[in-house]
Amino acid sequence: MKSKQLILHRQLQDLCAFDVKYQTKFQEDTNYNDLMAPIREVNAELAVLVPKQALTSKAETINKNKLFEIMVGNCAKVNDRLISYGTLHEFEKFSSVEGCFEHQLHNCKEEEALIRANKLLSIVTDNATQATAAKVDEDLKSALETSITNFSNAISTPKDFRVGHAEITNQIYKLLDRYNLLVNKGLVLYMRSVYAESDPDLFEEFLVIMTKDNPSSRQRALQGMFSNAKTGESIRNVRISIDGKKAITHRGKQGGFYIQTLSAGEHELRFSKKGYLDHVIQVVILPEHTLQLDVKLEAVETRKPVMA
Repeated sequence: MKSKQLILHRQLQDLCAFDVKYQTKFQEDTNYNDLMAPIREVNAELAVLVPKQALTSKAETINKNKLFEIMVGNCAKVNDRLISYGTLHEFEKFSSVEGCFEHQLHNCKEEEALIRANKLLSIVTDNATQATAAKVDEDLKSALETSITNFSNAISTPKDFRVGHAEITNQIYKLLDRYNLLVNKGLVLYMRSVYAESDPDLFEEFLVIMTKDNPSSRQRALQGMFSNAKTGESIRNVRISIDGKKAITHRGKQGGFYIQTLSAGEHELRFSKKGYLDHVIQVVILPEHTLQLDVKLEAVETRKPVMA
């Protein structure tokens, strides 16, 4: 699965675990259960499809590796016999065979190993009499040829596997799209309207699941503008320290700034910039709520030297 789908799948699993954890609390909430029912169905279908997708891919890889080893083994046998015969009888076409030792085939890419194996087979075919004399009989030649064909088919991915794997993947993506729609157009809105105030701890736990590993879905905790208290001109490159921690410079265009990763609760913010007085303020951050804060900084007045 792609990264977006992986995030959605993990989110779905966490949501279903949340659902089980609070099943006693939610058992009387008919609306909640109506919204969760199709989400539970999606999770059940994915529980079947996702392992099947992984196993199918894994099985194909294992099979390909097995066929590669068979081909390499046959190449090594033929290669060793040809070189031994060629060296002994000064038959250059055999003694000059290159790149087909077992360790050489293991150390090159699959496509290159296949090219070398085919070249070795061509040498045997073109010099049949000498190959037979070198103890490369029809059985060994046939075994080499078959192993080359089988491995070639494996690395090109058979059509039926490719089609089947794509079908499973498409089913998974459609289910995750459906889940995303069910959550964002139904469950999130309902949870906010019913539990944000009546049970803020529960709602906060729900929000953590919805935003985990998905920065784009996180709501800004705080945003605003920096400006000169006297002139109203925007100010850039203001440093913000949160709860006494190391200050970070915010370089928003036209004095704009925002803070995303700020937990709910009370915080002390210190704004500082060279040439301006530090500005300290206490703020209260609410769950799933963006606090708008426009900060006006006062410039440090410098006295002009008096001429005597």
